[in-house]
Amino acid sequence: NSQHIIRNAVEQFEADSEDTYVGGSKKKKYAKTLEELNKFEATGDPLGEEFVAIYKSVVDQQIKLLEVLCEQKLYLDKKLKNAKRLKKIS
Repeated sequence: NSQHIIRNAVEQFEADSEDTYVGGSKKKKYAKTLEELNKFEATGDPLGEEFVAIYKSVVDQQIKLLEVLCEQKLYLDKKLKNAKRLKKIS
């Protein structure tokens, strides 16, 4: 439904940009486009609660993965430092 409203607003925008004068008087430009966009705004959150929940879940997973990768990097940095130290000794 939200996509339909946006599509209508875009089509109306294109039509409004062509018609600026009606019957010799200046027409309020993009009035119908604004009306369509106000309808879209009135529908509320177009993404819905389900999308937001899934998005938050993905963000949490990415944060956990980043933490694991940071731990692995620290571990490997320590091993590399020790290997360089041993190379200097021998």
